[in-house]
Amino acid sequence: MFIIWGTRTRREVPGTVADWCPACREVQAFTITNYFRVGHIYYIPLGRGSLTATVRECWECGSQYHGEEEDYDEFLPAESAEQMSMSD
Repeated sequence: MFIIWGTRTRREVPGTVADWCPACREVQAFTITNYFRVGHIYYIPLGRGSLTATVRECWECGSQYHGEEEDYDEFLPAESAEQMSMSD
């Protein structure tokens, strides 16, 4: 009998923030994404997993940078952020 086990990556998107983009050299909208490593047996996840990285991706240039979810007070849904100007 074979046992299928291993780990997989799970993504969670808390939302969108405005932050400085070093590549664009101005404030841009960023999507914040948390990546978790989750163990599984027969492709059934064992828990929620452990946080491995938080990445922020610039909407304008697509550059990705390490981030910390704690650095931001509030997150907006992507749909709300698309309707706002950067000054808002």
